[in-house]
Amino acid sequence: MTNANNQLAVELYRAARQQGTMPNFVVTPGDIVQTLGIAAVGASDETLEAVLTTLHTTLPAARVHTVLREAAADWQRAHAASGLTSHNRL
Repeated sequence: MTNANNQLAVELYRAARQQGTMPNFVVTPGDIVQTLGIAAVGASDETLEAVLTTLHTTLPAARVHTVLREAAADWQRAHAASGLTSHNRL
């Protein structure tokens, strides 16, 4: 999912730049991916397909939630000493 997350980040920055919203622009692609993962849990049919396409994942929908939850836990462990935390809960 790392490559997919990076691809989504590039697309977000490109879209913001094209819209001219780049001054003082901050986006955290990881948080957007987590949010889309949460949306995928409750989505079905065309909406689920759109979310998975946006996430650039080939994972089955049933695995997306688990993989993103594991990634969030890994991030928390990696940054625990710095005091940084993530408040997204999957």
